[in-house]
Formats: sequence, structure tokens, C-alpha cells
Amino acid sequence: MNNENQLFYATQLRRLVLIFIAWQIVRIWTAFVWRDILSEFSSQPGAWYNIFSGVFWIIIAGILLRKLAHPKPGARKWLLGASAGFSLWFWSEAFFLQQGRVNWLFIAGVNLAIIIIIYIFSYYSEERGV
Repeated sequence: MNNENQLFYATQLRRLVLIFIAWQIVRIWTAFVWRDILSEFSSQPGAWYNIFSGVFWIIIAGILLRKLAHPKPGARKWLLGASAGFSLWFWSEAFFLQQGRVNWLFIAGVNLAIIIIIYIFSYYSEERGV
């Protein structure tokens, strides 16, 4: 694989991490702005849980983005570990904390597709040092 394709996949990985960070920022902002309404209706898991978990995932994504920006040997392991950890966190939250019914098949399909995309991008950008 030529260097241009490797650079493309490495750039796409960084974009995925940046999208994830933006999503967490919106999640934190929404939970903070609507915290009174969320507490009034006793929503689960609650605004402060969403704020603190969002900050945690922003820190993890920031470390990952730093490792991807300056390719180091452990960046690929961090990427796969963070994606697996987020999936585990998402599903455990969905099973134990949320009360509403959701379309499990759709969520599982989207989750699996995102993990496959991350794995493919990390595999093809591996030769660049990611």
C-alpha cells in the first residue's frame, strides 16, 4: 500500500476521534443546560452522570488523538481499546441505567459497523506507525 493511502486512513481515524469529541461536547453541554429539567422528571442516569462520563471520554479521546497525531507504537492498541471500552460502556449503560425501549438490532448494527470501520482504518494505517 502506498504512503498516500496510509495517510488517508490515518486522517480518517483522526476525523472519527474529532467527531467523537464533538459529540461528547454536545452531550455535556446539553446535560448541563437541561440539568434542571432532567432532575425535575427524574431522568436516568441523570445530568451529572452524563457530564462526568462525557468529560471522561473527552480525556480518553484527547489522549488517543495525541497518539494518532504523533504516531507511536501503542496508538493502534489505544484506538482498539478505547473503541471496545466505549462499546462496553454504552451497552452496560443501555442495559442497566436506561429505562426506555430502544431498537436493539439497529444499535447493535451501527455499533458493529463503526467498530469494523475503526478496525479497517487502523489496519490500513498501521504501516504508518499508528
